Amino acid sequence: MKILLSVKTLYRRNGGPTAVICSYAQALAKLGNDVEIITDGCDVPLPMGVKSIVLRKDLKIRLCEYVEKFDVVHDNGVWLLFNHMIVRAARLKKKMLFISPHGGLMPWIFKKGFIKKKVAWWCYQKWDLNACDGIFTTVEIERAAVLQLGYKGKIHMHPNGVDAPGEYCRKIEGDKKVAIFVGRIHPTKGIQDLIAAWISLNPTDWDLHIIGPDEVGMQHDLEMLCKKAELCGMVKWLGMLSGDEKTKVFLNADLLILPSYSENFGLVVVEALLMGVPVLATTTTPWKVLVDEGIGWNTKPGAENIANTLKCILSLQKKQLHEIGAKGRLWANGRFDWVSIASEMMKSYCEHTHTL
Repeated sequence: MKILLSVKTLYRRNGGPTAVICSYAQALAKLGNDVEIITDGCDVPLPMGVKSIVLRKDLKIRLCEYVEKFDVVHDNGVWLLFNHMIVRAARLKKKMLFISPHGGLMPWIFKKGFIKKKVAWWCYQKWDLNACDGIFTTVEIERAAVLQLGYKGKIHMHPNGVDAPGEYCRKIEGDKKVAIFVGRIHPTKGIQDLIAAWISLNPTDWDLHIIGPDEVGMQHDLEMLCKKAELCGMVKWLGMLSGDEKTKVFLNADLLILPSYSENFGLVVVEALLMGVPVLATTTTPWKVLVDEGIGWNTKPGAENIANTLKCILSLQKKQLHEIGAKGRLWANGRFDWVSIASEMMKSYCEHTHTL
């Protein structure tokens, strides 16, 4: 099968979405498909097995001609004119077309730039959704959001995958414990609540490591809060990490904290579980299973709620935390394998008999 994946940009700073699309493309290629990616910008290596990454600006007016050679066009993202042009070209050439919103249709997204989104909705976005053969979501709350918009077509639900780590050795010795936050430094991610909670608890036997890019310039103010509370030695800002550096962070961690106000999937949770790290996630993320399976904790968002839940977790010994983490790894193992997920997504492609 010849498959075209389209996405506005594949930049390292995008974090999860870039990792997801590259890994999915690689998994599709492993299954014997001819896969290409079209984008407006890219600063990551070509995924193994993927034929090429084409910059759309190089195609100019030949976009429809380029799309014609594919069996399936799978567009990633919504709202942007880039996505609309891909959808329009696929429809003109009567190609099977699927859209992955990647959380872009969640209710809170509409509040960001509401007027622009309202205009885009009536100008092209509503048409784009109705023109596709199916929408791919990752969790039930995203599926519900799509239905709430009045979408009547087929919705396929598949989780994101994570490349499983190889053998590793976690260290249990030592009294000092490490909690990590991995994600964009942005108000939506709840980082300000985590810092406020950490200051209120002031745990002397824990360090907090913050990993991620400062998207909106709020890191400086948070660092000043830590300095004022004399937490400088306990809170470390490590910036954007990837590869072996990121793996090392997980290996040294005793707890991952995801304090987000909204999360479409939360890829970092799977990464943590597969590395044997227990997770605290807010109830506004799709990770109720952490409590159901005894592999982590849930809390309502907000500094006070996070502090109340953290107070109990931070009192646990390293050995107790690592036992919960080991249980989490057993649960996650095999559930998020990219090749298995890609195989199921291909079955979803094949469900559609294309008639226009």
